[in-house]
Amino acid sequence: MIHIECFHILIVAKYLKTSNDFLNLEMVCKKYYNFTKNFHFNPISVSENNLVLFPNLETLHLYSPCDDFFPEKAFFQKIVHYKVIHSSLPNALPEHVTYSFVEYVVNGYYSKEIVSIPPLVTSISDGCFRGCFALSSVSLCSTVTRLGAACFYGCCNISNISIPHNVIFIGKDAFNWCSSLEQIVLPKFITKLEKTTFCGCSKLSEVELPQYLINIGGVVFFWV
Repeated sequence: MIHIECFHILIVAKYLKTSNDFLNLEMVCKKYYNFTKNFHFNPISVSENNLVLFPNLETLHLYSPCDDFFPEKAFFQKIVHYKVIHSSLPNALPEHVTYSFVEYVVNGYYSKEIVSIPPLVTSISDGCFRGCFALSSVSLCSTVTRLGAACFYGCCNISNISIPHNVIFIGKDAFNWCSSLEQIVLPKFITKLEKTTFCGCSKLSEVELPQYLINIGGVVFFWV
């Protein structure tokens, strides 16, 4: 019988889901025994119970808020993949920790005129600034990749906003009824515009569409 070579089995193993999956794979044949020692990162969540599966772990990946952070262990790097609210982050971030999904959430920002989104933020939450009628200027950091649905809905005093080039998703109604918005340049990696994204932007006179845009939802520019 021909078996997949050990190098390629590491690629297959990245799609396994549980510790038992790894243990079962080890028992397929002799050359797979203890193959997990070749992993320098954990492809599944680990705890004190199954950490022994990856004896040469250097980079700890955390996939769920329930995952053990192992504060007493010195890893080369820790990468947090689950959503973290920006306001919950400590002022002094832990060394060698990377957050891949940091969401900006606000409530009751109605009196703010100028907002600057801080570094590390990757997502503006759904409805984040909805109904912030006084808001006239927003500075988005370069790390932002997602603008949630209705995130600037009804922000009728915003006349201009620069969308970072890393943004790959703009949600439905994101700029609905931004009636003072005059121009917009969409990032080059945007492939779809959700419906009613710019509905009611009555002063919008200039829109630069990206070359990879292949899908425009219904009434995106209704009442423009």
